[in-house]
Amino acid sequence: MPVRDFGASRRVPGRASARFERHPRIVLLGTDEGTPEAWLRAGRARHRILLQAALDGLATSLMSQPLEWPELRFGTRDPGSHP
Repeated sequence: MPVRDFGASRRVPGRASARFERHPRIVLLGTDEGTPEAWLRAGRARHRILLQAALDGLATSLMSQPLEWPELRFGTRDPGSHP
């Protein structure tokens, strides 16, 4: 099964690779608060985004594992936001 390796900036001997799309994009959707209500609002927003992408003929995939670790979330914040 094809899987993206976002950490690899060079080819690894013996590991096949393939180009997925010409202009890949990563979208980050987050919340200001870590509350269930904020998560629900973000989930609804994600739902609308994915539906619109499908209507526009775009393929999407979800990647949330890195953000499940609190110490990794800080790096994804808006630099102008409060800590």
